[in-house]
Amino acid sequence: MSAPKKVIRCHYEVLEITRTANAEEIRSSYKQLARKWHPDKNLDDPALAAERFKEVQQAYELLSDPNERSWYTSLQLIVNIFIRSFLISHETFLPNYKINL
Repeated sequence: MSAPKKVIRCHYEVLEITRTANAEEIRSSYKQLARKWHPDKNLDDPALAAERFKEVQQAYELLSDPNERSWYTSLQLIVNIFIRSFLISHETFLPNYKINL
């Protein structure tokens, strides 16, 4: 049995916000999702909760900083195209990765 595919997700998707969200919307979404995915509140599947909680924290850290967010947003299209091209051309070498950007 092969390992489950790892999914690379967009930070905006992780926080469930649009690319035009303001700082308050980012913060509000982060707080809501951090509560939802906190490992202490998800005793049924703490491993999944810890993974999602970490994703939410990383997305918030990047998107809450105006300079980092600007860089991420402006280069996201180029990075997405590169990653898709790379993963498609190297699919046989990276069978456990799935991209969802």
